[in-house]
Amino acid sequence: MAAQVLGPAAGCLGALGPKFAEESAEPFLVALRLCIFPLLEALGDFSAILAETAEIVLCRFCVATCDIARGLELGDLRRNSPTLAPSPTVRSLIAAHSDFLLDALVSRLRHAAWHPRTPLAVHAVLEYGGD
Repeated sequence: MAAQVLGPAAGCLGALGPKFAEESAEPFLVALRLCIFPLLEALGDFSAILAETAEIVLCRFCVATCDIARGLELGDLRRNSPTLAPSPTVRSLIAAHSDFLLDALVSRLRHAAWHPRTPLAVHAVLEYGGD
């Protein structure tokens, strides 16, 4: 299970490499949106190993957003990718992508039988993104 969820996220981070931000932050944003929901499901999992590993990968995504912000001029970052602001914490990463996450949660809750792990993501969003 961990390899199915966390493997693609780690692959996204590794495949992007350090030089991709020089051209555009768009590949990172696409990779983040592909990986964030499965990572939140894993973060809310009852298995401590799976949840801790998901947290580590999400923290790595946070570091990557800060690296991109340092690599690009702040004005360019906001103009080109308004949802890719520096996110030093998992909470700020969730807040920065709350529109995407809300759409994904609502869609998955409408078809709860097809997505039985959605409540785990809801738990993770409330635990890590809440006050």
